[in-house]
Amino acid sequence: MISEGEVVEGLSKLIKGKVIGAFTGEVISVDTTKALAKVLHDELTYDVKLKSIVDSKTQHLLLIPKIRSKIFCIPEGNSQERFLAVAYNEIERVELSIGSTSVLIDDSGITFNEGENGGLTITPDLVNNLDKLTARVDGIINAIRNAAVVAGDGGAGFKTNMAISLSLLTDKEDFSGIESSNILH
Repeated sequence: MISEGEVVEGLSKLIKGKVIGAFTGEVISVDTTKALAKVLHDELTYDVKLKSIVDSKTQHLLLIPKIRSKIFCIPEGNSQERFLAVAYNEIERVELSIGSTSVLIDDSGITFNEGENGGLTITPDLVNNLDKLTARVDGIINAIRNAAVVAGDGGAGFKTNMAISLSLLTDKEDFSGIESSNILH
């Protein structure tokens, strides 16, 4: 199996002869607000752009490399002073924004639109707990319908029958685990 480093190095060798000024360097810091990485190559430090779409606050794809990872950089246009990252061997996170929709992916999971609506529902757990809730409601309705009324006891028999019927409804629903903490939306 080919390692990530071998892919970056292979791409580097393929393009180096064709793109003057292309290099592989080590990420020493990242400024996510400016979408720049400081990259060390041959004892020199370069500012390297990370954004694939520039000049847009509402649309961008940003791959944020891990510190000490290797990235392959090419000159931006004909410049030998401005560089763009085109290949990474390790990514810390990915940010994607299109209009009012945003996605963040990192090792803790996926977050849509800053996670303002909480975790994604785990559907099998939700269905299972809704089935339990339905069974309990049906049990309450049946207890009310079927409780016997005893004449002249002031409702004591009805209450006893209801209490017995309701005490059999022990399988309670638990909605505490139906939200995924790995996918927020």
